[in-house]
Amino acid sequence: MNRPLILLLALLSLTACSSVQRPPIQHDVSIAAIQAQQSRLQKLTDWQLRGQMALFDLQQQDRHSMYVEWQATPTQLKMRFYHPLRGTLARLEQTPAGAILIAEDGTHYQATTMDELLWEYFRLELPINQMSAIISGREQPQMMDKSYQLQSVNDESLALLAGFVMPASGQLWQGQLQQYKSTNGVYLPHLIELSSKQWRLKLQVSKWQF
Repeated sequence: MNRPLILLLALLSLTACSSVQRPPIQHDVSIAAIQAQQSRLQKLTDWQLRGQMALFDLQQQDRHSMYVEWQATPTQLKMRFYHPLRGTLARLEQTPAGAILIAEDGTHYQATTMDELLWEYFRLELPINQMSAIISGREQPQMMDKSYQLQSVNDESLALLAGFVMPASGQLWQGQLQQYKSTNGVYLPHLIELSSKQWRLKLQVSKWQF
C-alpha cells in the first residue's frame, strides 16, 4: 500500500463507538411527517461540523481514526483532517473548478470531483460527495428501503431518516443515521454510518453549526 493511501486511511477512521439504545425505527410513516423534516433540512444551505471520521477496510481488517472539520456551501465543500497535537494533517476541497487534496507533506492531488480524486490516486471507491448531501438526514432520489425515527415537536410529527440503501461509487451502500439532537431547532444526526461489502465509513459529530 503506497504512502498517500496509508495517509488517507489514517485520516478517515474512527474508533468503535459504544452502543446506545436506539429509538424505535419505522418504515411506514406519513408523507406529511417526512416533508416536515425535509423542509427544515432544505434550509440548511451553509453548515459546518466537527467530529471524527472513519474508514474501515473490511477486507484488509484495517481501521484508523482522525478528527475532521467539515464545511459546506451550495458551491464549495471543505474538509480539514487534524490531530490535537500534530495540527492539520490534510485538506480536501471541492469547488466548481475541481477537487484538491493537500497532504501533510504539501503534495497536491487534483481531480474533477472528490470521488474521482480518491479513486484516481488511491483506488478508493468512497461516496464523499453523496455523504455530504445525506449526513444531515436529507433524502436522495437513489435511496431505497428507507426507515425513520419519529419525533414530536409542538404537536407536529417529524420523520427523521434513520436508514436506507443507496447505490454510489459503484457499490451498494447501507446507511444508518442515529443520535438525533436538536440544533437551533433542527433535528440532526450525530452518528452517521455507511457500509458496503468492502468499506465501512463512520462520522461521529461532536458539533453542528449553521
